[in-house]
Amino acid sequence: MLRLPHGQKILFDAYSAVENVMQKVAEYVNEWIRQQTLWDLQPEVLYDRLGVELERWIDCIHAIKKSRANIDTQETRIEIFPVIIDYTKVQSKVSMKYDYWHREVLQKFGSLLGTLLFLSRFYRYI
Repeated sequence: MLRLPHGQKILFDAYSAVENVMQKVAEYVNEWIRQQTLWDLQPEVLYDRLGVELERWIDCIHAIKKSRANIDTQETRIEIFPVIIDYTKVQSKVSMKYDYWHREVLQKFGSLLGTLLFLSRFYRYI
């Protein structure tokens, strides 16, 4: 290596290029790994955090919808040369989980809204 025109710089550049690709791959894969929270989250914990503040519920519903839109694309693979990541299977599972959470949160929100509406009418007559 010492006899090459630029010495060890070529080797360092090669290692740097490989490290760059691996960092990009790790960052992309970590985006998908973050979706694991959809499976780890307990409904009661989420509902307790949201409480009875309607604005929090609406923000949560919008966040679910926005996150789902980010996942729901036509592409099912990405190429970070020379690595190809095919996320077809995980994409469909994550999309179904977002559908589940969206449905669950909307149902609970509807129940909360109905209860609050009932209570507001009930207290008017007292």
